[in-house]
Amino acid sequence: MNMDSYREVFIEEARENVNNLNNSLLDLEKNLDDLTPVNELFRAAHTLKGMSATMGYDRMAGFTHILEEVLDSVRSGKTRPTLEIMNLLFKSVDALSDFVDSIVETNADYSAGAAIVADSIKKQLEAGQQPQFQGAPKTAQMPVKEKEETPAANDAGFNLKPDEKIISQAAEKLMKVFLIKTVLDGNCAFKNVRSFMVSRNLSEKGEIIGSYPSSRDIEEGKFESEFEFAFATALGAQETKALVSKVSEVKDVIIKELTPEMPADAVLADKEQSAAVKTEETRNEGGQKKHSSAQSVRVNIDKLDTLMNLVGELVINKIRFDQIAKEKKYELLNDTVEEFDRVIDELQIEITSVRMLPVSHIFDRYPRSVRDLAVQAGKQVEVEIEGGDIEIDRTVLEEMNEPLLHLIRNSLAHGIEMPDVRIKAGKNPKGVIRLSAKRERNSVIIEVSDDGAGINTTAVRKKALERKVVTEERLKNMNDDEVVTLISLPGFSTVESVNKVSGRGVGVDVVKTKVEGFGGIFRIENYPKEGSKFILKLPLTLAIVQALLVKAGKEIYSIPVIHTVETFESFEKDYRYIQDRKVIILREEVIPVYSLMELLGKKRVEAEMHELVIVDVRDKKAAIEVDRVIGQQEVAIKSLGEFLKFAKGFSGVTILGDGSISLIVDITSLL
Repeated sequence: MNMDSYREVFIEEARENVNNLNNSLLDLEKNLDDLTPVNELFRAAHTLKGMSATMGYDRMAGFTHILEEVLDSVRSGKTRPTLEIMNLLFKSVDALSDFVDSIVETNADYSAGAAIVADSIKKQLEAGQQPQFQGAPKTAQMPVKEKEETPAANDAGFNLKPDEKIISQAAEKLMKVFLIKTVLDGNCAFKNVRSFMVSRNLSEKGEIIGSYPSSRDIEEGKFESEFEFAFATALGAQETKALVSKVSEVKDVIIKELTPEMPADAVLADKEQSAAVKTEETRNEGGQKKHSSAQSVRVNIDKLDTLMNLVGELVINKIRFDQIAKEKKYELLNDTVEEFDRVIDELQIEITSVRMLPVSHIFDRYPRSVRDLAVQAGKQVEVEIEGGDIEIDRTVLEEMNEPLLHLIRNSLAHGIEMPDVRIKAGKNPKGVIRLSAKRERNSVIIEVSDDGAGINTTAVRKKALERKVVTEERLKNMNDDEVVTLISLPGFSTVESVNKVSGRGVGVDVVKTKVEGFGGIFRIENYPKEGSKFILKLPLTLAIVQALLVKAGKEIYSIPVIHTVETFESFEKDYRYIQDRKVIILREEVIPVYSLMELLGKKRVEAEMHELVIVDVRDKKAAIEVDRVIGQQEVAIKSLGEFLKFAKGFSGVTILGDGSISLIVDITSLL
């Protein structure tokens, strides 16, 4: 079998499982006494082991098996998840991530970190000791598992019979417990692969709470042709049976439902699976949501079906247009155009949705990064995420990953105080960094905030004078809100020394440049002694945007709506002049006026009346003078091409309904 065709699927699912491992470890670290996340950890590690073994990545499979040993010891209560153990588990997940990266780059599983961690664990396991880091204090020995007794077969022909307590717990959660005996074809060559596929199918819809023979024997194919699982699920018997039956080379499936009334005179045959049933609903009771990873490569089959149907409708409309043209039945043209318009709108929505990804696709990466940085800095920090299901263009989202990480590092380094300082200030010793996303018309607003000390404007003023970025006279006339914006200058940093987290003068300026490069808006809000907030207003998609069509001279230009505030008519007599600069006073606010023609290097047309478009750029308002505002319209952005890519003041071009070309104005660069 050629496994290369499955490589991309493997890589994507492996990354999802690594992400789940990270998030579950973070959940466990919040409360080391609650071992609920360990079941999710074991499941993800078990899935990774099976996947990598099936694909032939033996080094990765071997390392994941060692990780399973540690998790099983924690799950069974033999090993307490101390800080040393948690650090070991985090390092193990990093090693798995290295394996995946190596497979992506070279199609070979390699990780230098894995070799070091695995060697340490192996030596200590062989010595019968609890896993720990080299150099860490030794703890109690890990008990060796005793050889398991084979339970006597019951009347139904099953060797496995779960404890009634587990059955009762499942019933309380409105779940059913089934005994499932899977009989493989006598000629099956890869029994362990088939058993893994059955296990994987079941695990996706519930919880395997026991097995016969032991899970290790099943994985290694040490059984004749039958194996049994005890399975807790919300599915019915037929649906559960179908999960197993669809695996190739399964000859027969025997299934029996257990109820709490059944006697319980036996224990689980598989002690590795003896943890109590913990469903996703149970986890949610504790306020913890299951971490879902966005599927950045796959497209939902429903979306493809919808697209196919819409394309079919377009073909039908094309035939109708041809028929109308041939028979000259122009009275039917209006209805056909309306139908054509409807289909195009729906097609546009569906195509746009395919390009979209939920922001959780990158948000879920940050809690682990914050955890590691906080440990290095000696701080206690928790990450809160809101609006992770908000979707945005995948190009924008992936490009914003590094800038957002800069902001998070900035909040941790400059904002969140040390635990003792927070206690003296009457705060919780554990700081909070919040990541939130929300929709606003055709934009997505992402906010990164913290409950730290806020931005020290005194330190910013001092550094600004040292760097000579502003004059002393100008600095005296700047209020604190204006001073805060200075931190977005390239290379500006208030940290005196460089460390692993900050001090290199990179971060806020990178974010500002990237956001404005997408035609977005970047703002900073400061709350002294209470925290700070970074606000990123980004376009929903880069392919199609809402634009305001305006006429200046003989040309029609498009101004992205994301920058516009309002429009109104103005007369020459309404203008005022401050230091020879034209301004207009709008609701007691002084706003500078710029002619679009002059900004583009052309001569302004004198007239008694012009129309003004109020825009918001870099947290400042400006009035753009045009001859006429035509109206708002959705436009498709096209590249300027190699020849015009360095043209200042334009971000792209679009084609209007009459076939004419309209340049899309880049307000940020013009002003």
